[in-house]
Amino acid sequence: MQPSTTLPTVADTAWRHAPAPRVVALYGSPSARSRSAALLRTALALLPEGASHGHIDIGRLPAQALLHAELAEPALAEAVEQLRQADWLFVATPRSEEHTS
Repeated sequence: MQPSTTLPTVADTAWRHAPAPRVVALYGSPSARSRSAALLRTALALLPEGASHGHIDIGRLPAQALLHAELAEPALAEAVEQLRQADWLFVATPRSEEHTS
C-alpha cells in the first residue's frame, strides 16, 4: 500500500468538530482607512459558524498605560482579558513605507 501524497483538507481534519473558537483581532494603524483593519474584518467574516470574536485597536488604548504596562487601567485590563480568553489571535500591522523598495 502506497502512502497518500495529498495533504488532508480542512474538512478532513478532526479539529473541525472542536468547539467554536474565540478569536481576537489585534491591530493598530495611524490611518483612518486602514487596510490592516479591513483585512481583519474580512478574516473575521470568514470564521466558522459559531465562532465568537472581539477586536483590539491598539491605537485606541491609552498610550501611557500601554507603554508602562499599567494593567490597572480599565481599557488595558479589558484588552489583556480578551487576549487571555482567545483561542486564536489574528494580528495585522501597517506596512512601513521606510522598508519598501
